[in-house]
Formats: sequence, structure tokens, C-alpha cells
Amino acid sequence: MKNVLPFLILLMLLMGTSTALGQECGKGNWTISIYVPNGTIAKNLRYELFSVQPKNIERESSALNKYVIKAFDIRNFERCYGGDCSEAYKIDPLVAEKFLKAYDASAFQEVRPDLLTDSNSLKRKVKSGKISFRTWETFQMLLLLKISSDNFKPKYLLGNFLGGCYRRENLLLTESF
Repeated sequence: MKNVLPFLILLMLLMGTSTALGQECGKGNWTISIYVPNGTIAKNLRYELFSVQPKNIERESSALNKYVIKAFDIRNFERCYGGDCSEAYKIDPLVAEKFLKAYDASAFQEVRPDLLTDSNSLKRKVKSGKISFRTWETFQMLLLLKISSDNFKPKYLLGNFLGGCYRRENLLLTESF
């Protein structure tokens, strides 16, 4: 019994001071539900993802935040530090289109090929009004999502669409051609 008491005290001290964090989910889904006004249908609804993390900027640096704030005219972007966004930022269409007009994919980090699975594609038609990305909790990469159709003006979102846990977004397409 004498030998057990010091062991129990040591165990209690270690348990009380542990700061180890476990994973929340490992993997999840980010689902974006797309809605249109009653009586209309979004024809040929599709999406496309673009990496917006320059190759020469570290993911977890203030330089990335400064770049994104300037490139996309976003305020309060610091809460998305390192690409770990819990929600998507709506980007002004004129700002996004200016960015994409000058876009050179070779200047930006590539999405890891192992993340591009059946449910994750850089470009795809949208079925049943939903986009669902398979996510990995610890993956962080900022991506610009362009959602477009033949009869509605495009919408642009910026976020970590392939990282994090389970998230849901709703998006309303309102401006038609």
C-alpha cells in the first residue's frame, strides 16, 4: 500500500496539469444549400474552387491575412487566421471577378491530390441544390468558391471548404440575368 500512494499522487498531478487536446471530429462535411426565389430554377448550376494561398506566403502567417484582406477587400479577417475559417466569407462579385481575371494557378498552392475525391472536385455541376465537401479537421487552405448558373449572377465565397468539421451554409441566388 505504501508503494501505491506515491504513484496515485503522481497520477493525480499529471491528470490535473495535462493540456493535451484531442481531435474534435477527424473528418466531416461542409454542406452549402443553394436556394432560388419561388417559381424559378437555377439552370446548369455549377461550382468551381480556386486556391487563393500564394506559394510564397506561409499558411499561418499574418502576411496571408494581409494578402487576403487586400485582395478581397475583407474586414475582420483575423478570425480566419491560417485558413481555419468556421464560416465562409461572401465576396463582392466585382472584387472576385477582378481577382479571377488576373488569376494564374501556378502562383498559388495546389490542393493536395489526395483530398480531391469523388465528393471533392475543383469543378462540378451541382445536383439537388447542394454542394457537399468532405472535410479533414486539421486541413487548412483558403479557397475561393464560385457558384454560377446560366440564369443567375455568380456568387463568391471564401473559406476553408476542405477543412474543419461539420458545417452548413445557406446561399440564396437572387440576381438573375
